[in-house]
Amino acid sequence: LCTQVDIQNQAIINGALTPLFGSYHFQGEEQKTWNLQHDKILFCDPIDGTYDYSHSGNQWGIIVGALEYGTPTAGTVFQPA
Repeated sequence: LCTQVDIQNQAIINGALTPLFGSYHFQGEEQKTWNLQHDKILFCDPIDGTYDYSHSGNQWGIIVGALEYGTPTAGTVFQPA
């Protein structure tokens, strides 16, 4: 399930993180194609729990993680609900 809010959140997150982490490739879950051929990647799920979000639930969040040379190095979950 992908909503317009997923796509909008992903664009906002990409726009906010790219200037701060310019050496990382940004890979959002809602992108049509995936390119994992980079040394450093930021992964993003703009709304984890989209079904719950779209039904006014509170079990959803935003997830961002970093991968460097194939190794997970950081991650965070933000649950505003």
